[in-house]
Amino acid sequence: METLDQFWPRFRRAALAGDGAALRAMSAPVVLQRSTLDDSPAVKLPSSRVPAAVAKILTLPDGVDAAGRIHRDILKATPVAKRDGQLTVDTYLFGDMVFVRGKAGWRLTELYLKD
Repeated sequence: METLDQFWPRFRRAALAGDGAALRAMSAPVVLQRSTLDDSPAVKLPSSRVPAAVAKILTLPDGVDAAGRIHRDILKATPVAKRDGQLTVDTYLFGDMVFVRGKAGWRLTELYLKD
């Protein structure tokens, strides 16, 4: 099964290049989209709409970065996934995107984005 270290460079390349087909393939069939607050209701986003949502997220600051960089700049500076010790080994959080490892491998499963 693909490791996060194998998945991340592929996802990173696809996101930075705006490769919609690759982004759809690396996403769950339905991705949950929430507002920027955890308690906001989730909207089920079909994978066909994921590339546009990822493109929008890349233009926005992540709200945590001390330098106030946008997601695209942080993604460019993150060739290797940096794990958060507070999350399970099957979950990876990058800015406003959540990835989970399941039977099909790593997939983008959740986005935080105001419509």
